[in-house]
Formats: sequence, C-alpha cells, structure tokens
Amino acid sequence: MFNSAKVLSLTIFLASLTLQACGGGGGGGSTPAPTPTPNPTPDTTKPIITLNGDASLSIEQGTPYTEANATADDAVDGPVDVVISGTVDTSPGTYTLTYTAVDAAGNSASITRTVTVTGAEPEPTTDDTFILNDGVVEAIWGGDAELSFFDSKLNYGQADASCSGTNCDSVDWKVVTDVDRGDVLQVSYAADAGHAGLVVGPTAAIDLSDYADGNFSFDIKLINAANALAGGFFLKIESG
Repeated sequence: MFNSAKVLSLTIFLASLTLQACGGGGGGGSTPAPTPTPNPTPDTTKPIITLNGDASLSIEQGTPYTEANATADDAVDGPVDVVISGTVDTSPGTYTLTYTAVDAAGNSASITRTVTVTGAEPEPTTDDTFILNDGVVEAIWGGDAELSFFDSKLNYGQADASCSGTNCDSVDWKVVTDVDRGDVLQVSYAADAGHAGLVVGPTAAIDLSDYADGNFSFDIKLINAANALAGGFFLKIESG
C-alpha cells in the first residue's frame, strides 16, 4: 500500500523541477553577442627616398668625395632614417652608394647614387723641339749650328752677327726680353730692305726622325720698319 503523503511530495517535487525547468527556459529574450572589431588595413606602402645632390657624378682623383646624404618620408610614420651602404675609393673607378629606409611596418625602399672617380689630369707636356729658345740656337742642331742672314744687298752673303760695317744693310737682330715670351730674338727689317732673311741650321745634315711626331718651335719678335715687309713674312723649312 502506497503512502499518499510520499506520492504527493514526489509529485510536487517533480512539478517543481518541471516548473523550474520551464521557468529557466522562458523569459524576455537573450543578450546579443558583441560585434567583433575589424582588423586595420595593413601598411604596405614603402617610404619615399629623396637624394640630396645628383644621382650620378664624377670627381677627379685626389678630390675628396663629400656625401650629400638623402631624406626619407613615410605615409604612416612620417620622416624615417636613411642608412647609407657602400664607399667611394680614391682610386679611379665607378662606385655605387645605396640609400635604404625602413618604416615601422617593415616596408623597405632603396635608391642608389653612382660616383665615378676619374684619373687626375696629367701635367701639361709639350712635344715642341725648339729651334730658337731664349734667342739662342738649340743644341739639337749640333755644335756647328748657325744663326745667320742672307741679304740681296750683300749679294746674298751672310750678314755678320756683330752687324759691323755694311753687313746689316737690310736686317738687324739682337736678343731682347719680351713681356709675353721672355728672351726672344728680335729681328728688325730696314725701311728699304731687299730680299733678306734669317737662316737657322747646321752646316751638316742632321737625322731628325726621332722628332717626326712633334713640332719645331721658335720665338722671333719681328719689327717691320716703315712697312718694309709689304710682300709678307714667310717661314720656310727646307732640306738640302
């Protein structure tokens, strides 16, 4: 025989459980889940580097290279540092300098500058071989080299270097100091000069093949008295 009090207690307990379950399942609605925060757009833009000075330049060997540097600007970070790699040697050649900038996001940019070191200009040289230098016949023409004149008034005889007597009828000469050229041979022609001229050379033949690629030079200061050289002044080189 069942005890009715126990059954009632059991029923109430079950009902209570049921009601509790129903009460827990009902209500005015659930709280909405929070909206996730979107990820920011990643920074993928490289910095922009600007060189100070030329991207390509040349310097002469022995001239120090002066670095003009560069600047870099990033769209997000603003100014960023520039790191320079490479060197410019003192020897002739072409050298490359690299300028690199990296922003906070790791975006890297690089540009270069080319520096060419050229060989130093050689000291000016001359291939001149002087016939007359400082008013004196050069030793290349041999120990018997002569400075003489011919003159139609003297029947083309050689004029005397001392200009004594009548041996300077058409021409005269002496070594003088010229403001531009230093000591030079000054040749003066008389107003009534005839066919006359200066002769520089040896009395015997000389082999000049070693000087084939150069120049023969001489300094002569010419004074034309009273337009005595109306027919012109000529330079003549001859062999014989």
